[in-house]
Amino acid sequence: MKQPVIILFFTALFPLLIKGQHLPREDSLRKVWMLEQNDSLKAWKHLAYIEALLADRKQTEALKELGPLQAEIKDHYPKGLQAWVHYYDGIARYYQYDFINSIIANEKLGRLAVQEALPDTFRHITAISLITLGVSYSKINDPENAQLSYQKAIPQLQALNDSTRLVHVYLNLGYLFTKSQDWASAKNVFTKGLSYLNKESNEDFSVPLYASLST
Repeated sequence: MKQPVIILFFTALFPLLIKGQHLPREDSLRKVWMLEQNDSLKAWKHLAYIEALLADRKQTEALKELGPLQAEIKDHYPKGLQAWVHYYDGIARYYQYDFINSIIANEKLGRLAVQEALPDTFRHITAISLITLGVSYSKINDPENAQLSYQKAIPQLQALNDSTRLVHVYLNLGYLFTKSQDWASAKNVFTKGLSYLNKESNEDFSVPLYASLST
């Protein structure tokens, strides 16, 4: 098995609340947030505005908004809100190629999930956060932690029946093995990824997956 071209995939990781829905305009969300009087609701609406910024890849603006929100929520708001803030912080910093701080944000989310036993509604963002961790660790040439992050993500994504992101994880995990020239493990991982191909994931991942197996 020859070494394939290495492409780390990081696609469609964050818009979980808005997937399949029409996203309101940023200015509308900003007005709703600014007019809200209830402090707790205001924080959630601020987060919705940040999500809209990230959906448009305006990560610099999103980080400016996340800064004061992180300071506000530390001692006063629900742990669930803190989890979302860490999640978006990790993604925004990844998009800015700030992989170290992306790792820090996602590690905070992981610790929060363990310490606070976040409810099942947060399982998806904790699983996706592990993908972000894996890719970020790969970017800073830390394959051991990248592999560990992907392996932690797999059972969580299986429990969620998230086939698309499972293909994503198996592709990136396979590429880690090819970089270390562990061809047998790479082929095994790529083959596992094939079993999760579906209509949604086929468009993005079928070509690189089959190409990897054919080399």
